[in-house]
Amino acid sequence: MQSEKTARLGTAPEFSLLMKMSVPAMMGMLVQATYNIVDGIFVGHYSDLALSALSLCFPIQMIVMVVAIGIGSGSSSLISRTLGKKKNEMANNQALHTFSLIFFFGLLTTILGGFGSGFILRLFVSDTQLLQLSQEYLRIVLFGSFFVYLPMVLNNVLRAEGNTLIPMLTMFIGAFLNIALDPLLIFGIGIFPEMGVKGAALATVISRIINSLFILGIFFFGKNQLSLKLRYFSFDWKIYRDIFYVGAPIALMHLFGSITMAGANKILGYYGPEPLAVLGIFYRLQAFILMPVYGLGQGLMPIVGYNFGHKHPKRIIKVVKISFFWGTFICLLGFFGLHFFPSYLLEMFGGGQTLMRVGVRAFSAASYGMPFVAIMMLGGMVFQAMGLGLPSLAATLIRQVLVLFPLMLFFSYKFGLEMLWYSIPISTFLSFVFMVCCLILIVPKKLRALA
Repeated sequence: MQSEKTARLGTAPEFSLLMKMSVPAMMGMLVQATYNIVDGIFVGHYSDLALSALSLCFPIQMIVMVVAIGIGSGSSSLISRTLGKKKNEMANNQALHTFSLIFFFGLLTTILGGFGSGFILRLFVSDTQLLQLSQEYLRIVLFGSFFVYLPMVLNNVLRAEGNTLIPMLTMFIGAFLNIALDPLLIFGIGIFPEMGVKGAALATVISRIINSLFILGIFFFGKNQLSLKLRYFSFDWKIYRDIFYVGAPIALMHLFGSITMAGANKILGYYGPEPLAVLGIFYRLQAFILMPVYGLGQGLMPIVGYNFGHKHPKRIIKVVKISFFWGTFICLLGFFGLHFFPSYLLEMFGGGQTLMRVGVRAFSAASYGMPFVAIMMLGGMVFQAMGLGLPSLAATLIRQVLVLFPLMLFFSYKFGLEMLWYSIPISTFLSFVFMVCCLILIVPKKLRALA
């Protein structure tokens, strides 16, 4: 028997269902994005060089998150389609296979990343002081990488069954713990020693450990449709194949972004630490704007996946249109803030005059891509929910590899730092055009096949 919260995916009114599924994810992700900003503010007020170190580490940290996103998205798509076919025991087995992937990749990343962080960082920076600060931060964060995988992936598994409240609570717990621990460990307040960037890393790891214990408690002791109890496990390599069929393109999609950002750090490093810090601030603020859109997508995916498995094409079309409208509205608000009020946003991070001068010009240029991001993101999630990961991968390949990085190199060589920032909106727009073409050409054909 399906639970009521799962059955509503195929029966509840589309707008109210999308809001009920998305708003908790939006709130949780906004809190998470707020933590990222607050983390940057604390570190920025500690020192500009420390903020540059965090910006340098960010694309490497993203590789861990990339794998978690790939496993979580692939599992969520597979499990929601399975539940749509009313095969609950199979969905439990898929959840257990997902947990085995968390364990394997968590252990692998901890070993490789924890011991290889110095070698990786030396590929991108030669400044001794910046390298030391970056290594202090990254080594601690990567040793705790298992506790990044666990809550990120299992939250996606819960969303596949229509449970959005627990993932929201999980993100709230992690973010609030991080925000509380950051100033104590960075600046050394009360009984805590002053640890600088090490303190920021420890705050991150401690909060994620507690986060992981909470989500595990929910799975083993809560009342969920999906369970991680071993009696449901029956090894099937096809489940791994199906998870990776959707998840691998998504992981590669985000991996391209990490590699491109690492390359951007290398280019910007020639202009000094301030452009590096500006790029880090921009990505933090952009993440804050896009997290509600991503939360909208987290609500959209199980609805599309369930109704795709249940053969309800009209519900899919309606809910996709609603998500596109509201996602674009959010991104337009983000464009307005970044483009017209960059100095107010930069002042929060306590930078000097050089950082402010570089940042205002960078934000004004880079913000032009914001209105096009929502459909690009949500369109990719529509394909993921239908079990198709390649269109999302191709759109990201165009944006990050074929356009963004080559443009950054060209603009840097020909025109210098100020023009370099325009490569961000140009690459975003071209990727948006590609995604719209995919949506027009592929989705109607897939939906007609359901009739």
